[in-house]
Amino acid sequence: MLRPYCLPIDRNKIGKIIKSKSLRYSLIFIPLLMWAGFDLFAPKPYWLARGDSEQDITFLALRILHGYPPNHPHPGTPVLFLQAGLLKLAGGTLEAVPRYLFWSDAAVALARTLGLLLAFWIMSPEVPWRLRWALALLWMSHPTFWAFAEIHNTDSYLAPVGLLFVLQTWRLIQRCERVLTWEYLLWGFLGGLLISIKMASLPVVLSSLVVLGLYALIAGVKQRRLRFVATWLGAVFILMASFTVLGTWPAISVFKAWHFAKGVLRRPDVHLSGTSWEAIRKVYLRIINPGDHYWLGVALIWLLVLGARFIWETWQTFRHPLCSCYKERIIFLFVLLNLSFWFYTLAVQKAYMSDIHLRVLSIGYPLRNTYPPTWAFLLLLLPWGNEPSLPSKTSVYVLLFSIAAFGIAALGFYREREQDYQFMLQYASAMQTMINKYQPEHSKRIAFWITKGLPLVPEAAFYFEGFYYRGFDEIEPALLQKFPSYTLFYLRPLGRFARSRPELLKTPCPPSSANTKKRLSAFMGDEHVDVAFVVFWDWEMRTMFHLTPEEVAHLICLSGYQPTRIFDERTGPFRWIWIEVQKQTYP
Repeated sequence: MLRPYCLPIDRNKIGKIIKSKSLRYSLIFIPLLMWAGFDLFAPKPYWLARGDSEQDITFLALRILHGYPPNHPHPGTPVLFLQAGLLKLAGGTLEAVPRYLFWSDAAVALARTLGLLLAFWIMSPEVPWRLRWALALLWMSHPTFWAFAEIHNTDSYLAPVGLLFVLQTWRLIQRCERVLTWEYLLWGFLGGLLISIKMASLPVVLSSLVVLGLYALIAGVKQRRLRFVATWLGAVFILMASFTVLGTWPAISVFKAWHFAKGVLRRPDVHLSGTSWEAIRKVYLRIINPGDHYWLGVALIWLLVLGARFIWETWQTFRHPLCSCYKERIIFLFVLLNLSFWFYTLAVQKAYMSDIHLRVLSIGYPLRNTYPPTWAFLLLLLPWGNEPSLPSKTSVYVLLFSIAAFGIAALGFYREREQDYQFMLQYASAMQTMINKYQPEHSKRIAFWITKGLPLVPEAAFYFEGFYYRGFDEIEPALLQKFPSYTLFYLRPLGRFARSRPELLKTPCPPSSANTKKRLSAFMGDEHVDVAFVVFWDWEMRTMFHLTPEEVAHLICLSGYQPTRIFDERTGPFRWIWIEVQKQTYP
């Protein structure tokens, strides 16, 4: 009689199943399963977005379909043309936007699946399957990876391209004597593609360029051959050429590529000046709040799994500073440079968002610019130079910890996602009830302003917010026709204008004649719409432009509307400023 724990099991058969290629490659389909979970099994209303990325990129795609050049500072050109193609296949109109968003999420999942497949190929045959799985699971456990799995933007495609670029850097150093020239050229193309998708990945590309150049110089001197240096210079040329072509397409221009590079250095979120500890605290320490604290578990696993190898390599570097193991030292330098860039991007983080924005945004959204340097940390799992890969038992523990990190991220994110969307839908309903109380008579509109996807007017907020950032003349009439009760209030342009010209707030209003009436444009549609009420959340008015409701009303007056009443309404944590207006008439 067999005991329950002595069932006849063919261990050899189980071993064959575990070692089978079909099981080993099954991990690459996880991004597709994530897409199915988001869009098929637990879909959200298409207009409900945690952030403004989807609105922005949707109207950028519409611009391209209408013959306009891309208009994005990242530059993100390859992604924008991909999105334009998807929108064209979906129908190319405003009515096609829901279908387009659905298939855009699918395209992100496919790109990440292909990225994993190619990553496994780059790591073969030196890296055991356990460590390949561990690396992939840690890569997929980062909060930015999850945040941009359903918020499609240029950041959505950084993950696969960035992983391939970092692994290709490792491969060129690890297999220096055996790599072919085309592998260096592939590195250059991936680097150019990466920064043409988003300039936030520039630190990774620059650190890779530096360490490969240093390695080519060392290898060339040791072997007395200039081939390594010449090949590196050729790869750098391919990197710069691919960035110029991909980043500035279709008007290929070296000057425009240089403009993108200079634009990054001028951005306020790349400078330490203006950054306060309060800003860092608001963005990063929110993970201790309920709903986000599960990311602490993921962070601790990253620290445990990767920190041990980092400490070991640091000890070896100080213990044997003059050793001939230059491959190991070069890869360690690459990791160290990216660690420095990670700390820097953390330090320059600006908290331009309100507490409510941080409440509904996934933490991967404000963390997105610190994401690229973390790709290099994954190299701590791989063999370096003559150092063997991790022992078999150690690799088992590393894999188990990586599975735990991915599981915590997956379960926590799905729970957080459900809670945040319920919060947003609850207040969307309350906001719509508030709006309905003041719905004006036929042919008059309510002008509103809202940011970061908070749905003041559920469907209309999505379209109008996207239009503000990347709008153009051809789409404005269609948008106003689609939503006949609403138009967009240009709070932010008015606030910026008032900040640059404070004397406007002292200008008499209403103007004395029609000749002076047209000073500002306050609404989409301008003179072709008739606005009865203006409504906006007071946060941006107070924190970004330091204006009072009366000063905003004065700016509206300068645009050709006479404010007649100012009052406020509250829905939960939101305070809404309402301004009743009448169109001014002149003799």
